[in-house]
Amino acid sequence: MNTGEKIKKIRTMRHWSQKELAEVASVSEISIRKYESGERTPKKQQLLMISEALDVPVKVLLDDEFLVSGKLSIRDALAELIAIDKSFGITVHSSSTEGEESDEEKPILIEIKNKELSECLRDWAKKRDDYLESLFAFNKNSSSDELFELDFKRELLEDYEFNMLSWRPYSLTEDGIEFPSDDAV
Repeated sequence: MNTGEKIKKIRTMRHWSQKELAEVASVSEISIRKYESGERTPKKQQLLMISEALDVPVKVLLDDEFLVSGKLSIRDALAELIAIDKSFGITVHSSSTEGEESDEEKPILIEIKNKELSECLRDWAKKRDDYLESLFAFNKNSSSDELFELDFKRELLEDYEFNMLSWRPYSLTEDGIEFPSDDAV
């Protein structure tokens, strides 16, 4: 899914028109239309403004190709882990697999202390593993039904990941919808 498609999907999930998003993001309606159609790609500043308006991390709006291409650096990944540790708490363990000679060769296991986050990760891992298992079992002799099932599982996984990253908790009050502060999320 490209950036424009993601903007449109989240905008429609919020039940906003292009005009409403443009007003909240301080971006022209024509620009929103062109981003969503894929005619143009937002520059960094517009992308930040749109992500703030939609109340999602800017990474959610980035092209999947950007994220998959390996352009996410080790430094970025470490920054994310540090942020997770500060917000939810993690414990890092070095696994002890037989036959490994040095600590550098041992896989690192990360334990998430927050129950809700752990459950979300477990659910995501099941979906990912189901897709990967189907992917590894797929070969050139597989039927079109198997190809359809593989594609369906990939789409389910992508939709799940997208929805998890763009979801924001809320509660209904007498005054309308109330969103918790970013500190509480």
